[in-house]
Amino acid sequence: MQSAVDAGTSLAGRYVHRNFHVEKTMYDSTQPALEIAKWKRKYCQSVIEGAKKELEIRQLKKAVEERDTTIRTILSYSISRNQSRRVS
Repeated sequence: MQSAVDAGTSLAGRYVHRNFHVEKTMYDSTQPALEIAKWKRKYCQSVIEGAKKELEIRQLKKAVEERDTTIRTILSYSISRNQSRRVS
């Protein structure tokens, strides 16, 4: 899971780096550097949280697909076994 978080963090970092120049126009150039740094940190954290949530959703979808596949396999085996008993 940690590597997934690292991947999300890396992805978020690239996104922020690419888009920060557009978003920072919300602040006037007269804003103190500390305020801009606080805003950038908050922005980065929100992007990272979004990436984590998206990753969690993907993992849940994959787990559900695997479970469904297992259930289908068990059911098809059970059905074929019952059919072979009837023939015999």
